[in-house]
Amino acid sequence: MSDFVVSHDLGQKEGTFTLVRGDSEIGRLEYVWDDEKTIRATHTYIPVEYRGQSLGDYLFDALMVFVEEKDLKLIPECPYIKLKLERRKASEKAGDEV
Repeated sequence: MSDFVVSHDLGQKEGTFTLVRGDSEIGRLEYVWDDEKTIRATHTYIPVEYRGQSLGDYLFDALMVFVEEKDLKLIPECPYIKLKLERRKASEKAGDEV
């Protein structure tokens, strides 16, 4: 879906991944830094009119690339991120059992 762009605003104390289509923000994932190697994903938001389209997956994927590239510890305070991580771990575990 080339009409979606995820941008990353990397701050010293907090950061944001923003999902944009055209000129419209259609999703946001916020995090805060606990220390130089630990972030807490605190909030994910998709407006009501865009929900049910798996758009949060774009934000989650961008977050995970960032965490893995920077070798960060992720604390999932946001219920959506917590659920996505649980599903990812279950999927990886199931793959190991095959």
